[in-house]
Amino acid sequence: YFDQLQNGSFESPKVPDDTSNRQFTNGLYPEMVWLTTGPSAGRDIEIINADANASQSNYGENEAAEGEQYAEINCEAAGALYQDVLTMPGQELYWWASHQARNQDELDEDNWNYD
Repeated sequence: YFDQLQNGSFESPKVPDDTSNRQFTNGLYPEMVWLTTGPSAGRDIEIINADANASQSNYGENEAAEGEQYAEINCEAAGALYQDVLTMPGQELYWWASHQARNQDELDEDNWNYD
């Protein structure tokens, strides 16, 4: 457990610059603090390199909200993308998330939605 959110912009592990995306096995990479409940066969968390993806256009808009990488929420199967964070009773916790649809003609009207 951490006392604050870690790797919020999904910059680690680094996807090589010549690759648009890479799938990481749930829980096997120490630098990947994110986990998923998705029942996939060993490739559970997909990280996209926005710069490399620009030429391949597999994920609609080709920019990350922060940094150079972002994660696909559901890699190969529906599930929750999460990490465990220690909290203290009675203390306020502030966080936000950025989300965009895979393609601009899908669910979201705006490029980024901040919650």
